[in-house]
Amino acid sequence: MKKINISLMILFLFFNMTSAQMTKGRHGPGRRNNFGGRMFFYQVYNFADTTDFKKSRADFQFSVVNDILTFVKSDSENQYRARYEVGVTIYNKKGEALTNNSISNTVTVSQFEETNSRINPHRHKISFSLPPGKYDYIVNLYDEESKKSLQRKHSIELRSFSPDQIRFSDIVFADEIKCVHNNYSYTPNLQGVFNNIRSSFAAYFEIYPPQTSDSISVNYRIYDKQNKQIFSDSGTFKRKDVIAKCITFKKFIKKPGEYVLMLHSGDGIKAANARRKFNVFWGMFSGETCRSKVKILILRSGSFGLLSIKISASSLAKQAGRRKRNFCNNSGKRVIPHLVRRKMN
Repeated sequence: MKKINISLMILFLFFNMTSAQMTKGRHGPGRRNNFGGRMFFYQVYNFADTTDFKKSRADFQFSVVNDILTFVKSDSENQYRARYEVGVTIYNKKGEALTNNSISNTVTVSQFEETNSRINPHRHKISFSLPPGKYDYIVNLYDEESKKSLQRKHSIELRSFSPDQIRFSDIVFADEIKCVHNNYSYTPNLQGVFNNIRSSFAAYFEIYPPQTSDSISVNYRIYDKQNKQIFSDSGTFKRKDVIAKCITFKKFIKKPGEYVLMLHSGDGIKAANARRKFNVFWGMFSGETCRSKVKILILRSGSFGLLSIKISASSLAKQAGRRKRNFCNNSGKRVIPHLVRRKMN
């Protein structure tokens, strides 16, 4: 049996726990999502149905990694295959099914190690357009190879986007985003946690002005946990049914921590506000030298193994926050920031 270097294992554990914690978004299941944040995660974003403003659109965004799927080997092609289906069913408060939709996908890999991958997740989106109101929904992940399914039920309230008021859509944080000549595309950050230095650190949202407005102003600011403003921008736009905006703020994030994006829009008579918190575990560090030695924190509450590592994320966060440990590499430069407690609206 291979020997495992304990120090490397602890560092590996630290990286995984910063990613594995769950955060609660506007409609998502948050910390109670029993699928597990790094295996299967979804979030629901509420937009106006721009083809019929009497309706409200729910975008279900999904992320599925190989490690949750069952792969079977094909002897003839020397490949591994997994097949699955992601589905959503919407119910009214009487328990009657109103609509449903699903997406099927086949994943093929050539190496067995790829079947255990938790990177490069498979992304899917399912959208529904319904009258504003409260609904229940069931998310179902069906594994075709094992014939097993994971199913969860949650509630959602779709807002009204009536044209007599200024309205904001939900704020979507994004790891990748493209905004060129009103052509917008993005890869949503479903947990509202930026823990990858390669992320775009971006947000996407839509504004729906009232029909009586000639133009509206939009202001967006980012504050840290100490309520210090670190980013601000604004603009004035001629009225149209939908004003889509994307912003990037990577260069303004200098350290890990909790932040809040605040939006304000007005036309001189009517106004609207929106906000959403996000967390950063990786900042744009200048390579400052650590004065303390590397200290590895080993928590007894947990089990170590080749296939599973279990540890209390809250315990690690509390101890890391309390002691403000610095992790350094051999050159003395900071490579891992201290863990920050996550709390998301």
